[in-house]
Amino acid sequence: MWRLKSESGNASDIAYNDDPFVIVNMSVWESLEALRDFAYRSDHIKVFRDRAKWFEKATKPNYCLWWVPAGHVPTVAEGRERAGALSKARRDSVCVLVLAAISAAGG
Repeated sequence: MWRLKSESGNASDIAYNDDPFVIVNMSVWESLEALRDFAYRSDHIKVFRDRAKWFEKATKPNYCLWWVPAGHVPTVAEGRERAGALSKARRDSVCVLVLAAISAAGG
């Protein structure tokens, strides 16, 4: 397991973009099962349940997962690119569904 952190030992002081209220959290896991176990079957779940105390509700996708080769350490720029591509894909999917619905309605 690898987690992004700065020289101070955390990632909250690493810039994701120009918005100082956006923080980045990146990690690499051996498997989806290992990530799931950490996120939902460890003490982390207590913090996860309380996230509304510290964060505003997201209005767009705020996380993404992707496979990386063994030994690869992703960069913040790579994460930003992947998140942007996912956001675009979701918008495109919504557009396709809306167009399909319009077509089905005879529009």
